[in-house]
Order: sequence, then C-alpha cells, then structure tokens
Amino acid sequence: MRNRIMAVLLGALVMFSSWGLPAMAQTRLTSDQLDELAAKVQTQRNAYWRFQEAEQEAQADQSPERAALYHEAKIKAYEAYMDLSAQLEKAKLEYREQHKQQDSLEITR
Repeated sequence: MRNRIMAVLLGALVMFSSWGLPAMAQTRLTSDQLDELAAKVQTQRNAYWRFQEAEQEAQADQSPERAALYHEAKIKAYEAYMDLSAQLEKAKLEYREQHKQQDSLEITR
C-alpha cells in the first residue's frame, strides 16, 4: 500500500513537473530559474530510481501486476527526466549566451 501511494504521488510529479517551463524561453533566464530546473531534473532522476526499486521489490514479492505498474511509472519518470535534462541543457546555453551578450554590451559602453 505504501508503495502504491508513493507511485501515485511520484506519477503526479512526473506529469506536472514541467509546467511553466516554456515561459522561461520568452524571458531572460535567472540563476534561480536554472537552479529550480536543476532541482526538477534531480527530482525526476530520484523518482526513476524509486520506481526501479519498487518494481524490483514487487518482482521479489511475486506480484507481476504491481511490478508492471511500477515499470510503467519508471518509464514515464525516465522520459520526464530526459525531457527536463534536455531543457536544462538548453537553458544553460541560453543563460551563457545572455551573459555573453550582456558582457559584450558592457565592454562597448
């Protein structure tokens, strides 16, 4: 039961963790936004490993239905992790570019 509740909560996290991220592309990125995105990446990574452990536990308990649920949740967590990780890398590049442009403007003043 405890694992099922954890799976539901983490599943909700997987589905809703990327809300609000596209808005960052339209404005200047801050280091706080990068930190927040990095935290979301880490959360998704942790969710993946928790689902992996829960899947293995269910297999050890010979509960294929539970194992299948955790496997599906693990796949979704991995996909969300990869998506957020790509967004983080893109945001880091944009952040560096913003600072390069800002530095070059300050030099020319």
